[in-house]
Amino acid sequence: MDTANLRARIARLNDQINAQERLLDQLKMSRDALLSELECTATYPVLTLPPEIVSEIFFHCLSQPNFISQDEAPLVLLKICKKWTQIAKSTPSLWQTLYIDSERWEGSKNMKRLLSTMETWCDAAARQAHMPLTMLVHGPTDMDFSPFIGMLKALAPRIVSLDMCIWQDSIPLFKGHALQLERLRELHFELLDLSHPMVDFGILEDTIPDMFAAPDSLSKVVLRESTSMSALTLPWKQLTEFRCESYTTTQVLQALRLLPNLIRLDATLSDGPEEESELASHCHPNLQHLCVAMVELDDTSVVTRRRPFIDLLTLPKLQSLEMPFVGDATLKAFFRRSECPRLKKLQYRASDHDHLDVFDSVEFTHEVNELHLQYPSGPLLRLFAYWMACREDFFPALEKLTIECRDFSPQEQHINDKECTLGTLLFHGEIVIQGRNNDRPELFKNLAKIKVARLFLVYPSPNWMTPEVPEERLAPYRRFQHQGIDIFIGTEDSSLSLLS
Repeated sequence: MDTANLRARIARLNDQINAQERLLDQLKMSRDALLSELECTATYPVLTLPPEIVSEIFFHCLSQPNFISQDEAPLVLLKICKKWTQIAKSTPSLWQTLYIDSERWEGSKNMKRLLSTMETWCDAAARQAHMPLTMLVHGPTDMDFSPFIGMLKALAPRIVSLDMCIWQDSIPLFKGHALQLERLRELHFELLDLSHPMVDFGILEDTIPDMFAAPDSLSKVVLRESTSMSALTLPWKQLTEFRCESYTTTQVLQALRLLPNLIRLDATLSDGPEEESELASHCHPNLQHLCVAMVELDDTSVVTRRRPFIDLLTLPKLQSLEMPFVGDATLKAFFRRSECPRLKKLQYRASDHDHLDVFDSVEFTHEVNELHLQYPSGPLLRLFAYWMACREDFFPALEKLTIECRDFSPQEQHINDKECTLGTLLFHGEIVIQGRNNDRPELFKNLAKIKVARLFLVYPSPNWMTPEVPEERLAPYRRFQHQGIDIFIGTEDSSLSLLS
């Protein structure tokens, strides 16, 4: 084929292409015209909602826990439309918690994504610069953490609550980068090491004390998993609330001496028997709320050999006490030393070693408004119910009662059985409420009435089973409900309710 024919064929193809391009342009113009008309006439009901309603809907989109992610609220809400972006950025509740978990961002590529995501988050939250921020930082492990510290420092002035759980290897990165936490009120801190169950703080002493520039507003500190107070330089004397986990008795007593203005102490003890010479008693003049728990030990005999923690304390201003089993003599001695403090709340975990006179120390029960009994034996619960119904000097101010049992059998066990069953709990609970809420004025006219009763099953039946409790056993509690008493019978998490 000669060149003239080739050029002619190319020319015809070019003409066809030009015609198709003109047709495509016309189709695009027609489409754009129709889109414009649609935007003028179509309505989107969701866009007609008031911004306040949309903000509330956005808030309920937050996951729990609210990990930072481009694919989850609040950041995903910025990708829908301009109006939603404006509403999201103007909703303070969306930008009050920032939760970063390093396990979700391991690897160099993911670290870059994390930094980009945080930049987006900080930019979107810029309007809320005056709002308080709760920040949780868990990690990291092997990633380069240094770029993140700059962002953390930028957010520090907003932070009112900080929860940090980080590895020992990450601590040196903070050297020379103290966080200026001007508004910090609450600090949770845990320092972990991959190879050692107890962290060697000696190699970190040049860095950890400089991590936080804590302000006068700091009032609560939580140290988890054996993290020592000596690891941090904080204004300990100003704290009013302190919680520690896996501390020995000696360490808790030392903490109390460093915290003269403490009002609330939550301590989990993990120690075995200590030398008596190491356990010096302490009188704390301001402590009002004490909660003591024990780490479960394989050797249960250690519990009976250990000197009760409360045996080492004198607390003249105590109002709330939560503790495991102690002997009656120990309890009486504590209240005598403390000159019978005005106790308002008592949580007591019973034991197979309970004696029937464990509640005979009536001198400390006069002002107790809230009582929580954990796992009482059958005989102990029977005695408690009898005294509540018959004695005017036994918990006369009690209004809120919680009792827990671990046996969901609806049958009442023999009076000498140690374990309290659900049937026993229901039987004696009715006696307590009926006795105290009796309308006859000549009986107990000066006693408070039960307003709230919680009967909990701690180890309930499987989810696909429900304890078969006779209706006649539940009927009195339904009457109590109709009388205005707040009654609940079931599991503590409300997954099972026998009165529903």
